[in-house]
Amino acid sequence: VVGEKTSQTLKGLGITADYIPPDFVAESLVINFPVSPEGLKILIPRVQSGGRNFIPQQFRNSGASVLEVAAYDSKCPKSIPFKTIEAFQDKSIDAIVFSSGKTVRNSAHLLEKEFGEKWLAIVKNIKILSIGPQTSNVCKEIFGRVDREATKYSFEGLLDIAIDYL
Repeated sequence: VVGEKTSQTLKGLGITADYIPPDFVAESLVINFPVSPEGLKILIPRVQSGGRNFIPQQFRNSGASVLEVAAYDSKCPKSIPFKTIEAFQDKSIDAIVFSSGKTVRNSAHLLEKEFGEKWLAIVKNIKILSIGPQTSNVCKEIFGRVDREATKYSFEGLLDIAIDYL
């Protein structure tokens, strides 16, 4: 598994994860994988759309047979809740905390849908916090910046940097 939360969820089902990489990102899982993937048959339950293909592609490149199965789907909501729109208009938001690249893209889409071309100006003075390197890359692509990135790539790590930074 890539991270502690998935390991804990498995544990709740009576299953112990065989391996958790030192850093909770796909790259760390692939680089530090405890055995050669060559010849392995690997099942990857994943998001229906919008996820990265890094893990399955790297395992395939290493000679594994990979079966990807859509286990869930996450979709962008149709609109931003009214109270959130008011908070942006009132300038009462100090930070936006992102836990995935998909949340960055969906948020940007909804902000542009609500505020039009001026949407980026609305977030100009709001801190952008990221859970890890891949999410930070999308923040930089969309917002042109990331103000702080978690050093431990988990929700706890994200909370820690938010508390420390703000």
